[in-house]
Parts: sequence; structure tokens; C-alpha cells
Amino acid sequence: PGTVLVITTPSGATCTINLVLPSGNYSCVLSPTPVNDEDVTLTSTDTAGNTTSITIPNAIDTQAPSTPTAITPTQANPIIGTAEPGTVLVITTPSGATCTINPVPVSGNYSCVLSPLPNDGEDMILVSTDAAGNSSSAAYSNIISGADVDNDNVLNAIEDDGINSGDANGDSTPDRLQSNTASIPNTAAAGRIALEVSGSNCNVIHKLETDKELSNSIADSVYDFPLGLIDFELACGAQGESTTVKVLYDQVYDSSNWKWRKYNRTTNTYSDISSLVTFGTQNIGGTSVTTASFDITDGGPLDEDGIANGVIVDPSGPAVDMTPKSNNNIEIIIPPKAKGSLSNTGFETSQLLSHVLIMLVIGLFLSKKRKSDSQKAI
Repeated sequence: PGTVLVITTPSGATCTINLVLPSGNYSCVLSPTPVNDEDVTLTSTDTAGNTTSITIPNAIDTQAPSTPTAITPTQANPIIGTAEPGTVLVITTPSGATCTINPVPVSGNYSCVLSPLPNDGEDMILVSTDAAGNSSSAAYSNIISGADVDNDNVLNAIEDDGINSGDANGDSTPDRLQSNTASIPNTAAAGRIALEVSGSNCNVIHKLETDKELSNSIADSVYDFPLGLIDFELACGAQGESTTVKVLYDQVYDSSNWKWRKYNRTTNTYSDISSLVTFGTQNIGGTSVTTASFDITDGGPLDEDGIANGVIVDPSGPAVDMTPKSNNNIEIIIPPKAKGSLSNTGFETSQLLSHVLIMLVIGLFLSKKRKSDSQKAI
């Protein structure tokens, strides 16, 4: 403290501190900019003219660290990639999601969880800074893909494109933010469907898909599934829990001839559970849609594995009877014969001949009578 400190480099960069602070700490900017890896000589002179100097080899570091990289995440988190070992890596997105690695491991590989969760399709900026304050950066456009905020295995972007613009149950909360509601395209037919689960302790959707009947190992021999089967998986907080599920379609269908059929992939059998299903109509965002609701229990008859294990699996859907009608069930009407036909008139052939003979006899009698009357007149 109190000394005059002069710092120089072989390239002529220099800076001077007059009267070093009592703390002994100093900060000094070399000018002009020194050359990378230059030596630095520090000379300290006190008020009596005594000097002390020291040279630090390769003290100047003006080289930016290697550019950090990132691999597109599949579920938005974690971000993984590489950066220069020993640097501080900061990752940010426009929505404010960020994470910091301090320092980057010796391997140069890192894994970083963004918080809060980023938005699907966001850009991302990585900045790596070394101990000398040098930094390098990398920008990635639209790198955040596969964001699934509610962890229902349906991507945010897909749910946002669902029924009622991503609010399928009409509660004013986006489906992508609710683990008990999921919206997907109906790939087995057309349009979109959604699933809402209302159980208090068994209401986390882990999977929602639609399956075509032809994708099953066997087809239903009697029924057809025009809208496909809804295949979902629910996670329960405890074994043996029950919940109510509601399937929502994107329009009104005539469900008067629907049966709700369940497919069991373990036994390759179909069963009719229509008596347990309530069909209805609900107004969602100003549009009426068909719904189907039923209760299901972990380990119960509607749970595919029949085991109380905290997971409910249920592929099922609306079906219509495709059994062709037999002749025994068809009313057959035989039309009457045309005029002049003898069939089914009630007249036998012998009766007809008798009538003809009688008419001939009468005609012959009348002919003879007219002839006799003519002779008398002559």
C-alpha cells in the first residue's frame, strides 16, 4: 500500500497505479492491448525510491475460450453439450429460462437444467467466460423442441393445437399445464380427442394415444371402431386407487348405436363395457362435443393388467355392430299377381271348365230359340 505500481509487457502495453490502496488491491487496464501469452513485469516503488519487481511468464490471456455447443434436447431439459473446461457457462432463452455451469468440468461435457421451463421452439444463447474475462458465445435458433411442461408425454405444441385451442375441458387453463388433461390428434380416424381425469389421487396422465383396430393382434369379429381406440396410461398415488375418466371428441356424434368396447392385449379379447359408460354432450368454448365417461380402478376389471400396481392401462373405444342381417330377420312380402293370373285366385281348373260348358249350353239354347221363332213368322 502507498507504493507506485507500474506494469509493462514486451509489446509496450503498460499501466500505472499511483499509491496502491491501503487494502493492497489494485485494478489496472493495460494499454494498448497486449499480445496473448505475453509476459508481464510488475515494478513497485515506495516513497523512499526502493523498488521491487517480478515477471510473470505468459500472464496475458486475451484468447476467447472455445465456442460452447449444445445438443437439441428431446424434452427441453436437460440441455447437454460441450464447453471449454474451467470456464463459466451461462445458458439463457428469451422467456427467461436460464442455467449456469461453474465451472465446466475437465471433460468439457456439461448437463444443465433450464429453469423455469422454456417454451417450445425458443432460441437459446450460450456464453462461456474464462478466468481472464474472455468470452465466446453461440446462438441456437428454435432449438428447444419437445417441451412437455406437464410431463404427460404429449408435447406442448401438440396440446396447444388440440380441442378448443388447447383447452379441451374448457377450464381456461391450457391443457399443456395440466397433468390430468391431454389433447392429441385422432390418428386412428380424423379430428382431435382429449382425455380428462378427475380422480383425487389417480389423475396423472402418462400416455395418451389413439389406435386403429387393425393395429391390434386380432380384430373384433362383430364390431367396428370407426373412431379408433383410446389408449391411455394413468399414474396413481397409491395402489388400488379409482378415478373417473372422460373422453372428449371434437364434434357431436350420434352415439345412440354406440357400444363401448375394451381390448385386452394380454388375452387378445374384446369385451363390452357399455353399461359402465355414460355418453353425453358438452359445450366447450361455444362448440358442442360428444363425451364418454366411466370410472376405472387400478387392478379392477377395466385395468388391462388387473393388478393393483399404481398404474392404470385401458385401450377402449366406441364401436358399432357390423353383423350382417340374416333372412330369418328380414320380413319378406310377396306382391299380388297381376290381373288375369290364375294363381292364388281360389278357382280350380275344373270349376272354370264347368262355367265354360254352362255358358256354351245357354248360348246353344238361345240360338235354337231364335231360329224357331223365325220359321213361325214365315
